[in-house]
Amino acid sequence: MHMRGAIKLKATILNIVDGMESQILIKAIKIYLNNKEYRDDEYHIGVVFDVSQFARSASEKIMHA
Repeated sequence: MHMRGAIKLKATILNIVDGMESQILIKAIKIYLNNKEYRDDEYHIGVVFDVSQFARSASEKIMHA
């Protein structure tokens, strides 16, 4: 739970109205930890980010993340 604040997605958004690009940081909404059975010291992390606000927005779109 406390790792959610440490992992962020850096994205560039484009404002369709004026053509301005902006850099943003999106916080993780869910983190999955997976420990491999053959290595006790190796973990794999899966992260889910909520970018739905940009899918619904008519004026801002994500260019890349």
